[in-house]
Amino acid sequence: MFGIELSNFGFVWETIVTNINFAFFVNLLQFFLLVFIMNRLIYRPLLKFMDARDQRLNDQMAAAEQQRSSAEALRSQREGELQEASLQARKTLEVARNEAADTRRQMQAEAEAEGRRLIEAARSQAESELVSVRTELEGQVDRLAGVAAAHVLGK
Repeated sequence: MFGIELSNFGFVWETIVTNINFAFFVNLLQFFLLVFIMNRLIYRPLLKFMDARDQRLNDQMAAAEQQRSSAEALRSQREGELQEASLQARKTLEVARNEAADTRRQMQAEAEAEGRRLIEAARSQAESELVSVRTELEGQVDRLAGVAAAHVLGK
């Protein structure tokens, strides 16, 4: 039926099918040849370039991760050192406060002892002066009593 219809246009179906089969194989051969050439010239170098880029990116990501972990370790080490320094500073400050308190107590005790010594020395001096004044007054009282007695008797 198609052969008749196609024959009206000057085509014979068997010739078309034979030409299609031959053209199909030629096109198929050309396609595979094109894929082979494209694979050799474009796809392989492109894939190598993309793989190299992926590898470079992976290396950079690994290096960045290593640097991040190194920075994290360094940060934690610095925090530890800072805490240790802070603790040492607090201990030093506490020792200084204790030493200052001890020095203050010692100076206060020395001042109190010096005050007691000065008071005792002043008391002792006052007593000795009191004794000497009493002795002098007793001598003057005796002399005045003699003058008064002579004055009373001599009248």
